[in-house]
Amino acid sequence: MKAAQPAVAADPRPRGDRPRAGQELAGTGFGPPASPASRGQAQPQLLKDQHRAFVLREGKLRLGVIVGMFFVDGLSIMNLIPHSLPSRLPSRSGGSAPVPMNFGNRGRKRSGGRPSALPAHPSLPRGACCHRFLDGNMNAQREPGLAKAPSVGQPTSRVNMNQSPIALAAYETLAESYASRIDTKPHNAYYERPATLSLLPEVKGKRVLDAGCGPGVYAEWLADHGAEVVGLDASPKMVEFARKRVGGKAAIRQADLGQPLDFLRDATFDIVLSALTLDYVGDWASVFREFFRVLHTPGYFIFSVSHPLADYLLHKPENYFQTELVEWEWTGLGIPVRVPAFRRPLQAVLNPLLEAGFTLERILEPVPTEQFKQADPKDYEELIRQPGFLCIRAAKR
Repeated sequence: MKAAQPAVAADPRPRGDRPRAGQELAGTGFGPPASPASRGQAQPQLLKDQHRAFVLREGKLRLGVIVGMFFVDGLSIMNLIPHSLPSRLPSRSGGSAPVPMNFGNRGRKRSGGRPSALPAHPSLPRGACCHRFLDGNMNAQREPGLAKAPSVGQPTSRVNMNQSPIALAAYETLAESYASRIDTKPHNAYYERPATLSLLPEVKGKRVLDAGCGPGVYAEWLADHGAEVVGLDASPKMVEFARKRVGGKAAIRQADLGQPLDFLRDATFDIVLSALTLDYVGDWASVFREFFRVLHTPGYFIFSVSHPLADYLLHKPENYFQTELVEWEWTGLGIPVRVPAFRRPLQAVLNPLLEAGFTLERILEPVPTEQFKQADPKDYEELIRQPGFLCIRAAKR
């Protein structure tokens, strides 16, 4: 009669993971005891299995690292980097107040006689805080080699924080001539400005942000009517002219509307005014959110831009519905200057405004005044029949 065999613990592993008969995995305690000979045979197979498992783990680890790198790249690390901010800003009391540091996500006309389209790369230069044309002496020209703009609303994945505003060089060139003519040039003094001023609420005792102040004509008017004014412009020369014009009546500083306005506190202003400036800013969704943020409730946002119909008739784009980078040659300021800007359809003007939270209150398509007629009869006959500018009043409620 055979002696009873000692009980062997059942192997709890799935069948496919168990060692083959006669093999022993050192330290596991599973399987029948192995003889010295079988141990010698099992050792090479054990080494092969361990090597295979190591290679598999290393492969998974490296794949995970590669995927992680692409993921982090897609997060646009630039959004996590603080910008250079001033430490203090004038307060309502006349002193100064600390400036908060906010880090938000910030994520734009064909030419040859026509405007030029946007570069295809998503890292586009963003807009300048400048004004638009002074008179009708402009020639639209196509910039060779530029691709069409992305469709309206197409998101951009990156923002180059070091890009200069698109019209900065042009306005630095024409700043002196512009500042000397701003009070009498018909398209400004007798056409756009009366219409934009008519949309303003009472400004006495209000704090107003003049976004794109240029040489300071609006900042001066606002201060003279009792407002506390902060003016912004991207052009250092325009900032210099504005400071000379307003003296100590308003605070003027250099800033680009195409970048976050992190140096401004939330709910700081009663009114934001931006006259003939936003045509040089590519991303209206971001700048409108910034304007909404810095406004009190209730607050008002008044702005003027080139009329979409006027731009369409001037530049004759292949696709009206695209937002495109265009270029004009200005000849009415003493020297010819090529000035880039953005052409937009009407939906690209209004939708970012509504999406930012504003309520649309009034749209004004101005007509030239009698003073304009006396100063420029030819352009008067054109503008009395078709629009050149679009003026809008919106509210934060």
